[in-house]
Amino acid sequence: GMVTSNVGLAVSVQSEEIVSIDESELLRDDNFDASKLNEETLNETNETDSEVEQLSDNDKEVEENVSLNNEPIPSAETAQEDELVDSGPMDAGEWRFYSNGLLYLDGVVTLSDRDKWAQYALEIKHIEIGHADLIGSFASFFIPYSNVETVIMNETYLNSVTDMTAMFANLYGLRSVDFGWAETRYHSKNVTTMNAMFQSTPSLSSLDLSSLDTSNVLDMGSMFSGATGLTSLDLSNFDTRNVTNMSAMFYRVSNIKSLDLSSFDTRNVLNMGSMFSGATGLTSLDLSNFDTSNVTVMNSMFSGATGLTSLDLSNFDTSNVTTMVHMFSRVGNIKSLDLSSFDTSSVNSMRNMFSSTNALTGVTSVNLSSFDTSKVTDMSYMFAENRMLSSLDVSGFNTKNVTTMSSMFRGTNRLTSLNLSNFDTSNVTTMNSMFRDSGLTSLDVSNFDTSKVTDMTSMFWSARSLSKLDMSSFDTSHVTNMNSMLLYTDSLSVLMLGKETRLASNAGIRNLSGPYSWKDTLKGNYLATNELYAFHDNLKENNTYKIVETVTLKFNSMGGSPVEDKKTTLGEKWSEPKKPTKDGFVFSGWYLDQEYTTPFDFSTVGNQDTTVYAKWVEEYVVTIPAKITLNLEDELQLSAINNGDKTLQVNLNQDSTQVNENKQLILSNKSDFEVKALSQLTWTGMNEQPKWTVLSISPIEKSKETTIQLDKPADTQAGSYEGLVSFDITYD
Repeated sequence: GMVTSNVGLAVSVQSEEIVSIDESELLRDDNFDASKLNEETLNETNETDSEVEQLSDNDKEVEENVSLNNEPIPSAETAQEDELVDSGPMDAGEWRFYSNGLLYLDGVVTLSDRDKWAQYALEIKHIEIGHADLIGSFASFFIPYSNVETVIMNETYLNSVTDMTAMFANLYGLRSVDFGWAETRYHSKNVTTMNAMFQSTPSLSSLDLSSLDTSNVLDMGSMFSGATGLTSLDLSNFDTRNVTNMSAMFYRVSNIKSLDLSSFDTRNVLNMGSMFSGATGLTSLDLSNFDTSNVTVMNSMFSGATGLTSLDLSNFDTSNVTTMVHMFSRVGNIKSLDLSSFDTSSVNSMRNMFSSTNALTGVTSVNLSSFDTSKVTDMSYMFAENRMLSSLDVSGFNTKNVTTMSSMFRGTNRLTSLNLSNFDTSNVTTMNSMFRDSGLTSLDVSNFDTSKVTDMTSMFWSARSLSKLDMSSFDTSHVTNMNSMLLYTDSLSVLMLGKETRLASNAGIRNLSGPYSWKDTLKGNYLATNELYAFHDNLKENNTYKIVETVTLKFNSMGGSPVEDKKTTLGEKWSEPKKPTKDGFVFSGWYLDQEYTTPFDFSTVGNQDTTVYAKWVEEYVVTIPAKITLNLEDELQLSAINNGDKTLQVNLNQDSTQVNENKQLILSNKSDFEVKALSQLTWTGMNEQPKWTVLSISPIEKSKETTIQLDKPADTQAGSYEGLVSFDITYD
């Protein structure tokens, strides 16, 4: 039997498969919505356990109204004739509606009979079914009577009923349901589905189901879902040997503190998804008798069961389970969780498995060493917002088939380290918020293959304790969004990037101010953050960048070519810049003062900002007497200093000097220029050097002197004579 269209939360059962509950519908009116625990809700929602445990406002209002109604329940026996409003025949009986809101049915009743009294649907407050035989499907039978408070079926034959899907669903004011006596003729042996039978009946505080025969029931999904008023539930008589669907069976049964399920035979159950989800009142749960060997779905099985303090699943056979999405999210008070016996070899999704703010508040570590994750494709939010875990060993995880790791470790703020060296990320396409808000202090993801990743948005956002990050293997060629990837990583001081790592300018690397810079290890540059992006993009090599405190050395070149400021790490030696240049001068070093009294030593360590000054000396100096008198002197002394790195030569200028080919100075009589006298010139090395070279100084020699000997003229006419000696200076 299919669920009728007006039952929004029911689950249909077909012979070939069980259709699992849609979580977005199942949790639609609960403060805890496991299916919507995504990036937005994790970021902006911080619900407390008390909020989860509360009923919706609508449920509260219904309960308050009902609790004030202590009037006796009307029955056909006590009804007065003048209270009869309407009546009509039915097969082997009749129906009667009374002014006090009582609907009485007798005879053979089928689902289609509802049309006979449909005009009174909203006036009906009490329903009594007498010696009636219910035939066929009674799916959603009572749903139209939204104001009904009591249903009495003490003498009703149920053996011909086949379908009880959503039979009492959404009756918010329903206070009591009485079934038939213990005789077998009143039992429900032919019912195959009880899906959502008491769903959303918050005013029911107790149920006596001892007369129900469930031996042929296949579907108990959502059977008590949202029955928030129940304080106890005796299911000891339930025969569940044929049940295949128990999904959401006790979802949001929030006031029951314990459930005795020791009689449950679960050998044929395929779906236990959300079975105890939101059962916030449960403080203990004994499932040691559960046979889960055929279960394929355990998604959200215990999610939001915030009252549980312990959970022993050591007997669980999970070898056929394919999905564990949200399985333990928000199990808020469990002190220990041993999953070492779990066989996860068939699981394909572990999304949100241990997620949420209050999950595992007493558990600081979870043993996942037995987990076989070889078939898992989705690990998004797996440990997200699990704020108590201080250690986590995922070194055995096989992630070769995982395609999404979004928010996988997000919000794990007590987790300081993770060994992900074995992670195979070759098929992962999304890593957004993967380590966002984590407490990691260092992280080596140098083995990550990111060649298929397209989204790294907020990947390390607010990982404020992260001091070292190795991304040297990252290939970001296919990444289309890395917005805020490293934003608010306030402690990050060591960043290793690879040759294929290209960071967008909005990646959010921390900006530095004051004396701090990113130092590139490969070339020794000191970079601002905006410079780092461009520098590494152009480098195309692996490189490490470290934040260092710097001091600056400023260079005053004193008229020479400008020299850029140099930075060095505080406490490290200075690096010497290229020498400046100045026409006609030779650089003679850097000094701490403009008087050139204290040379600067580049081997000293930098401990403060410093300014140094360039000292200059002329490239060369040649000293030649301007005038000599042969009457008193017979030689001309020359000296030269070579400060540069070229060869200095002082040569006689034959064209300007009045000298002949024999190196004789021609002197002219001052009274008669036609009268001449000759003075022989000789100097040291004149035969070893070029003909007219008087003095030659190499850069090695630095300085040198020479003397030009002038012999006094012989046989000269009396008078006063003068002559000119001219020199050329070459420097190359």
